[in-house]
Amino acid sequence: MILKSFITVSIIASLLRLTYGLSCNICEDWAAGCHRIVQRSSFDTCITTTGTCTIGSVTGSYTVLSAGTLSVCNDTEIWTEDIPAFPWYPSELLDSTFVTNLHQWGLNVVRLGIMWAGVEPQRQQYNVTYLNIMKQIVELLESNNIYVVLDMHQDVLSSRFGTYDGIPLWLYDRFPPPNHAYPFPLSSTPSDNNWALGYVTEACSHGFQCLYDNVDGAVDSMSDFWRLIATTFGHYPNVLGYELINEPWIGNYFVKPTLLFPGISGSKNLLPFYDKLAKAIRTVDIKTLIFYEPITYSERLSGQIFGSGFSHVPGGIDYQNRSVLSYHYYCTTLAINLVPGNENIPIFDRVLCNNIEGPAVFRSVKNEIRRLGGSGFLTEFGGCDGSSACDNQLEVGATIQISLELSPRFFRYGYGTPLYHAINGGRHLLFGSYSRFGINVGVFVIYLGVMIIFTVLTYYLLDQKAST
Repeated sequence: MILKSFITVSIIASLLRLTYGLSCNICEDWAAGCHRIVQRSSFDTCITTTGTCTIGSVTGSYTVLSAGTLSVCNDTEIWTEDIPAFPWYPSELLDSTFVTNLHQWGLNVVRLGIMWAGVEPQRQQYNVTYLNIMKQIVELLESNNIYVVLDMHQDVLSSRFGTYDGIPLWLYDRFPPPNHAYPFPLSSTPSDNNWALGYVTEACSHGFQCLYDNVDGAVDSMSDFWRLIATTFGHYPNVLGYELINEPWIGNYFVKPTLLFPGISGSKNLLPFYDKLAKAIRTVDIKTLIFYEPITYSERLSGQIFGSGFSHVPGGIDYQNRSVLSYHYYCTTLAINLVPGNENIPIFDRVLCNNIEGPAVFRSVKNEIRRLGGSGFLTEFGGCDGSSACDNQLEVGATIQISLELSPRFFRYGYGTPLYHAINGGRHLLFGSYSRFGINVGVFVIYLGVMIIFTVLTYYLLDQKAST
């Protein structure tokens, strides 16, 4: 059991998120939380494979990348060229003073993006330079008693859709083209502020479907990626878990409209996908936790159609005690009507978020955890704006407290928007808004979601009636 200390408003001020350049959402690649782990119990010792320890050497068809051998492929090439700090790793986490400050602030968990495109820039060519940098980060965090969740992060899948490469570009470019070019059905490409609209495009949805369907060996390649990560990092005592993929999308709902029901897309697309990735990880690491996310909007509802659609945790029921449901909470109301930095959350929005939508999310997650086994981890949620007149910190505190009550065996963290602001030569913690997107995204997504769900529900019921 992992115990927690009492959460106070002052501790809430430790919530952390760093924003990196180009206005991309890569800032989600790592975040730290304010919860103190007292004991790690049975997860203290991770499996360590045996073999040669020469990093970057090649022995026949085996690529040796860490303590242990990993069978990758014949004639595997190793990349050791210089790589940029953005977007593949947060350079701040290589600064010993910075990491020491994190520890002194009481932050002891980092959700660290481990980017597939950074690890495998070309097919079956693995960048040892990047892996070594990530190992340095993990080791520096370990020396400061900070735990790590390695997160295969993505937002809208590919740089072809205006964000960054969640999956390697070489893989996406091997997929067959969608029926309609990006950004169909949108009239124009989404702005930086409305990047999430890319999910509803046919091109993005088609890309996810190709991934799930193992087109051109996509799942096989991702399994190799996770096997490599587990081999490289599984022996570190501060690596708590592997998050298989951030915010997975439903798949190609243009071809199969019923995928809009998260229970259907979860059971047909996500669960088989997760089972394959988990199987690959468990061939080299049977102890480290596996974090898995449902379709994001399934977190507000339950049931066979509107819930996650999962019948078991990734890898099967034997791994319940090593599985963690990763979930996110951003208040939809505040996505429509953003709260200015110098104002409190209006009472109407507060009631909708705290009394209706928030409890619905936590109730749904609680039901999923009870049904599937394992535990839950609130890995993202909206922060507050940090102004002296703002009492939004209390809203964040309420969110954390509910999540801790939901599953006290584990811990969670969250973040706001930009963290640092220089004042009189010093660094001060600041927060962003409680929501995630701007007004256009909120209005569009809600409108589109309602219209599509009712349309698809009608077709689904008619199809069920016809089949009977």
